[in-house]
Amino acid sequence: MKNNLIRAAVIGLGNMGMAHARVYSELPGCELMAIADIDLYRLKEAQARFSCNAYPDYMEMLTKEKLDLVSIVVPTELHAQVAIGVAAYEIPFLVEKPITSTLNEALSLQAAALKRDVPFMVGHIERFNPAVIALQSLITEGEIGDLLELQTRRVGYKRPPATIDTAVDLAIHDIEICNFLAGRPPRKVLANNTENQCEALLDYGSTKANISANWLTPIKIRRLTVTSSLSYVELDYISQSVKVYKPPQTNRSLDTFSQFQQASQSKAIPIEVVSQEPLKLELEHMLEVARGETSPIVTPQQAIEALRVVLEIRKAEEI
Repeated sequence: MKNNLIRAAVIGLGNMGMAHARVYSELPGCELMAIADIDLYRLKEAQARFSCNAYPDYMEMLTKEKLDLVSIVVPTELHAQVAIGVAAYEIPFLVEKPITSTLNEALSLQAAALKRDVPFMVGHIERFNPAVIALQSLITEGEIGDLLELQTRRVGYKRPPATIDTAVDLAIHDIEICNFLAGRPPRKVLANNTENQCEALLDYGSTKANISANWLTPIKIRRLTVTSSLSYVELDYISQSVKVYKPPQTNRSLDTFSQFQQASQSKAIPIEVVSQEPLKLELEHMLEVARGETSPIVTPQQAIEALRVVLEIRKAEEI
């Protein structure tokens, strides 16, 4: 790579693919060299916007362009095929979540990348949400004690037309975060999952998680609450806020209902979080991976475990 400049490309130009192209075009130390999509109208529109080379055939792009990093943002059922093709050219890559459609595909992709010694990461973007990073710091530093219960709510408000089901397209974000925070995959999964709604209980042993996701709620909510041995924590993925509640302390006699109410309330302690675009942080990290400066934060095995839970939810014993 010339002067440490990363030459990037994007395969797939749906909403998320366009976001990848935008961020690459904005990042210092990166040049968006090429884009690929079978939709010629979308391809022409993106080429005009980003002033880069455009290909209806991604294999032609891989053959003709000298690339250091590729984002793969195609439908899930194509992840394995496209990613294995990119790995064959020994180009580091990011493939959007979930890693693949099946475990066999995921293991084949992992093996293909390992054979060529190609680093890659799956786009579990919430790992790069500053609020999640702040929460993980609280856990690591022992500020909130042991994790007892995780509750997530990821709902509303417009179901994408290409959606497979709620667990794959929506709940998987929180499944991966719960696995990450718990430090292991769940040992048991109970669930109800439909095209538009997913409710799941994940048993990590000493920690339990309750996942709720749907496309039905008429407003968009993305939240995580944590019950721990020392605190209660509220995290909002959208506002990127974290609030910690400590048990109320009082030795006063409670002679009135007003005194009872006052004594029962815990004050929220806001945690400082510097708001940033998670996709930008994710792709900045991938530039470092492409330069060989670091390893992917989300490992292939972690992405495989998230997929494994999703597939278990699809066949799980009902709650």
